[in-house]
Amino acid sequence: MIRCPWPSCVINSSFQTEAEASGHLDTHQNAMLESWNGPTKCSWPNCSSTLFKEKHLLNRHLRNIHITPLRCSVVGCSRLQPFGKESDLKRHVKEIHENLRILCPVESCESNSIGFARKYNLDKHMREEHVNVRCTLNHCGASILDGEQESHIKDAHGDYECALSACGDGLPSRFTMEAARLHLISVHKMDKNTAYSPFNPYYSLRKNHIIDRKAFVRFYLIKKFEDCQACLDSLPGAN
Repeated sequence: MIRCPWPSCVINSSFQTEAEASGHLDTHQNAMLESWNGPTKCSWPNCSSTLFKEKHLLNRHLRNIHITPLRCSVVGCSRLQPFGKESDLKRHVKEIHENLRILCPVESCESNSIGFARKYNLDKHMREEHVNVRCTLNHCGASILDGEQESHIKDAHGDYECALSACGDGLPSRFTMEAARLHLISVHKMDKNTAYSPFNPYYSLRKNHIIDRKAFVRFYLIKKFEDCQACLDSLPGAN
């Protein structure tokens, strides 16, 4: 359960998912930005940030620290604090995690201590050496140990769905926010700025899901994106 941190909040509700909480916290962010009257500190409860001289810097801080915390997604990372900028997160991953090897999760396996340089090699090892199953969520298909499906979904998936074209009629994917962005870019061939706009508080697309289909179609009426072939092939009558 996620609670709103603002003591004076009239809603004072608890939220089941990060997406629901973020949708509510947007209202507090927008109120802070609308009251901007020059350089100021962040008034978010318990925030000890320094002075923000520009409005866009405060907006970035609110988004990455308080609304949808920009945390390291590397499994096992000990850093819990969010990053203020994408560049800070990338530097952290490069300096702390880039050269780490990915270990086999089976403790009795030799590769539990040797590990693999690439996730692809770990997945191949898991398929060939251990009893495992594939994740049944759409757009995933990760090879996981039988009996660890629940922990895989908790660690590797989130609350977001793509509703573009065939994806909107397909099976649930439960993307994390970052995975949803990458899906839009790699599968639907969106440019990066467009792929990030559903998460931008100045657009009207921030819902419990990554995209509200009707709003998206209205806003991007003149744009055309590629469909998801995997979802097209899975629809009834595709074959």
